[in-house]
Amino acid sequence: MVYGLLKALTFKDVSKSYGDVVALQNVSLEIEEGELFALLGPNGAGKTTLLKIAVGLIQPSSGEVRVFGIDTLKEPVRVKSLIGYVPQETIVYDELTGLENLMFYASLYGIPKCVAEERIREYVRLLGLEEHIKRRVSKYSGGLKKRLSIAASLIHDPKLLILDEPTTGLDPSSRRELWKILQELKELSKTIVMATHYTEEAEALADRVAIMNE
Repeated sequence: MVYGLLKALTFKDVSKSYGDVVALQNVSLEIEEGELFALLGPNGAGKTTLLKIAVGLIQPSSGEVRVFGIDTLKEPVRVKSLIGYVPQETIVYDELTGLENLMFYASLYGIPKCVAEERIREYVRLLGLEEHIKRRVSKYSGGLKKRLSIAASLIHDPKLLILDEPTTGLDPSSRRELWKILQELKELSKTIVMATHYTEEAEALADRVAIMNE
């Protein structure tokens, strides 16, 4: 496997505590540019906490995180432009159509309309949303909402895509469809980091796996 020259994501001695509760303790990890990396572990292992630290939603109690060499605490705005993040919960709005959701997210990043429309066409095709994009999201299945959430997270063309248990709650068919989409995104030179508690998912998709427990 040939990767890029930069480390896409680096954790160095990262710890996080909530009072007396230790969520993470001295986690060190390097993720290569261009790989699909799985963070495997049971619920409560600290996977979500680590990913939220990576995207800047929470700060570590100690340690250092870098995205393509950039310190996330010192240059948070610059880092966030490089990351697309899909949490466990949906990030799209039920009262809007799929297209309206994507145009809304594009506007948040200040993307010109003509550029946004071109990217939306690309990701709608890639994610198999052509027949659904003009429908109100309240009519979407869980799998379609997850695909639309991924499209929204990609609208600013990030180099790094972080997904927190993207297939949890999906039926087997929808899970397989999402696996295929993630593999296709990797072929587009995206670095992908995904948390999962499914061993077979990590085995099927990932170039490398890190296991978190307790």
